[in-house]
Amino acid sequence: MEVEGTRDWNLALHFNLAEGFPYDEQQFRAGVAHAIDREEMVSRRLFGAGVVGSAGGLSPDHPMFNEDLPAYEYDTTRANELLDEVGLVDADGDGLRDLPDGSAFQPTILASARFPAQGPQLVSEYLRAVGIDAQLEVLDRAAADEAAAQGNYTMALVGYGGVLNDPDLLRDRFASTSDSDSFSRAQGYA
Repeated sequence: MEVEGTRDWNLALHFNLAEGFPYDEQQFRAGVAHAIDREEMVSRRLFGAGVVGSAGGLSPDHPMFNEDLPAYEYDTTRANELLDEVGLVDADGDGLRDLPDGSAFQPTILASARFPAQGPQLVSEYLRAVGIDAQLEVLDRAAADEAAAQGNYTMALVGYGGVLNDPDLLRDRFASTSDSDSFSRAQGYA
């Protein structure tokens, strides 16, 4: 039996651009995007009962989906090139990337305990494979939502629905002038 449904829920990785380097560097964000095997995530987390989302936040079957957006295919070679270019290199030979000043780069990924732990764990594994020592901070739902709404994160896995409705919700989610206190509001975008 096959079940079909709408694709109006996303699990998105947000970067807090207000935190500065490297989160505000497009090359860093693109490198991270190339490091994550989203097809494998759909297969492992959803047993194939989903679709790989887009960088634009709308499902590929949304009527206003922009096919011209970058796809950021899974490509660890490209991910490593971009991370090197932004200055995150393994300065001490331990296999993990360091900041340009030589100090360890250990970003934190905020996640909510309301979602299965496999998602954040997979993202952490993918990032470690390209030398990023991401630390997971899994909080209960209320604490995770509050931290995300206040911008108390460097990277956050945020789940939200309603993306088959009017896509104007994305303008509010990514507008720096937004007065929204939504947990799914991206931080530092303009």
